[in-house]
Amino acid sequence: VIVAVGLVSVIATAPRDGTDILATGKFISHAVISWRHEEYGRPAHWEFAHVNDDRVPNPSHWMPLPDLPAKEGKNACRE
Repeated sequence: VIVAVGLVSVIATAPRDGTDILATGKFISHAVISWRHEEYGRPAHWEFAHVNDDRVPNPSHWMPLPDLPAKEGKNACRE
C-alpha cells in the first residue's frame, strides 16, 4: 500500500477537539496523538491516542491521518 505524504504543519495549528492526528517532534519520530482538555486538575496536553494519561513530549509538527483504504472483496478491513 502506498500512502501519499501530505504537508506537515506546526503543532500550534493542530485541532484541539480530540481529533486523532499524526505527529512528529524532537522526542518522537511519529505517533498518533490527540488533544486532552484540562480535567481533574490536570492541565491540557497532547496525549498518545487511545492511551490513558500517556503524555506526548513536545510534538512540533502534525498532519491529518490518511483515509482508510477502500473496502474490496471479502477480505476487506472491517471498521
